[in-house]
Amino acid sequence: MRLARGGRNFETLSGEDPYLGARLAVQWVTGMQSKGVVATLKHFVFNQQETNRNGYDSQVDDKTAWELYYQPFKAAVDAGAGSVMCSYNLEDGKHSCSNPRRLKDDLKGTMGFRGFVMSDWGAEHGTSIEDGEDMDMVNGQQKDQFDGHSVSDEAVDAAVTRTLATMYKMHLETTTKCSGGSCSGPLHADAQQGHHVIARQGATESIVLLKNNGGVLPLKQSRVKKIRVLGQAANAAPVNSINKGGTVADLYSGGGSGHVMPGYHVSALDGIKRRASQSGIQILDGSSEEQADVTIIVGGTTTKEGVERESLHLDDGADDLIASTASKTKNIVVLLQVPGAVLMPWKDSVQAIAMLFLGGQETGNAWASVLFGDHAPTGHLPVSIPATEADTIQPSSSTTITYSEGLATGYRNKHFSYVFPFGHGLTYTNFSYSHGNSKTCGKSVCVEFQVTNIGDVAAATVPQLYIEYPPEARQPAAVLKGFSKTPTLQPGQILPVVLQLTQRDLSYWESGSWKQVSVATAHVGASSADIRLSFPVSSPPSQGLIFL
Repeated sequence: MRLARGGRNFETLSGEDPYLGARLAVQWVTGMQSKGVVATLKHFVFNQQETNRNGYDSQVDDKTAWELYYQPFKAAVDAGAGSVMCSYNLEDGKHSCSNPRRLKDDLKGTMGFRGFVMSDWGAEHGTSIEDGEDMDMVNGQQKDQFDGHSVSDEAVDAAVTRTLATMYKMHLETTTKCSGGSCSGPLHADAQQGHHVIARQGATESIVLLKNNGGVLPLKQSRVKKIRVLGQAANAAPVNSINKGGTVADLYSGGGSGHVMPGYHVSALDGIKRRASQSGIQILDGSSEEQADVTIIVGGTTTKEGVERESLHLDDGADDLIASTASKTKNIVVLLQVPGAVLMPWKDSVQAIAMLFLGGQETGNAWASVLFGDHAPTGHLPVSIPATEADTIQPSSSTTITYSEGLATGYRNKHFSYVFPFGHGLTYTNFSYSHGNSKTCGKSVCVEFQVTNIGDVAAATVPQLYIEYPPEARQPAAVLKGFSKTPTLQPGQILPVVLQLTQRDLSYWESGSWKQVSVATAHVGASSADIRLSFPVSSPPSQGLIFL
């Protein structure tokens, strides 16, 4: 995510960090392809905004490309992804699907991609097989548009070979043909229930607790008898309508080609009501004048393919509702269902804030699990939450977009101010970090430390490792190079943690290759801004110029 207001940010796996994206991409590709479905990596490459998406020309230097934007693609290629989709925009003055430097040299050459490259729908600009594209999604374009373009038999053979090789690798040649649009009957009830459980677990573990002053959460019957729930987002419904701008977005899924219409949904209000009833806690009507022990305000905003978000504010006057309510009552909990970063001008006047992003059909039950303490929060921010819109990179209407900030995006930009940093996430206990050190482990470096639950609640956490490179690496900040979710730790329990750094992790891109540093500094902590331990790390053998 280069832009906080990017219209398709809700679809982006990487958040704002290449290491995070690389780790998640490997898991996604491996899981998807284990089920016989070809994973397609999109969009290659430098496709960070929707404004003028068919016409802007991205200008990105090699260091920024290889260290920031290429890393998730490279990891997914190494994981065996079968397909890559080139994008609508141009790069270096050439359309993405007709760019041999990016497709042939970088992707198929240096990265070693062995699958096939397909165009985005309608992104073809003449026959591009010679330039590295293998499959054209023509979207109804006429054959005579391509007349006069010369394509060698060798290039066609290579494209066909790549496509068929991927099909054989995935055993698609043995797939039973389907009729009537379906390969099987409806899911059995037990399979459906299993999907519901997974959806709920995923949404619940994705909730990020940003603030919890005074321990207002979790909600316990011993101190909370009445709750009021406010905000239009609390009872929002999913949508499945089509307009000229594409599929409409909602607070469960973004709009466009990535929109998902669930077979059912649980709103925040429904989930909270059901769980409150189980605890004997009363839910007051929103218009009631009766005093509540806790007021929950649910806010949200939507986004969709084709346009950027107009601003980083919440929809439906939610910011004003939060501010006005905070001026009259205490113990306010704000729940956010959003597609990415939002502004929080009211953050100092409320007691608790939690963020779910777009949680799908089990949203309400996920909120309830965390609010009432059935699940201690485990989510951490994949994006930084800016103080103002000026603390973000803005969309550009220019035909040429130069990534002049280089590597300084997100938490790596020290000129931006953030109210909650990348990696931040609280839970219902506290953890201490101790005994940090590093040692050589074969061709890697092992970073070791201990995490202790020093609170009163059993919970998990996600310790994070950031590496500060020496000045010659020209890095704007220490960058994420390791993380590991712990198991649930009981109060007082100590867990030894080991995070491994590879040669690539201790290298930087310079003059066409990777160069390994000899010494760096490891920073271990709870977020990019909450560092608890710092100590030196020395690179393993094979220092100097390396090719990875």
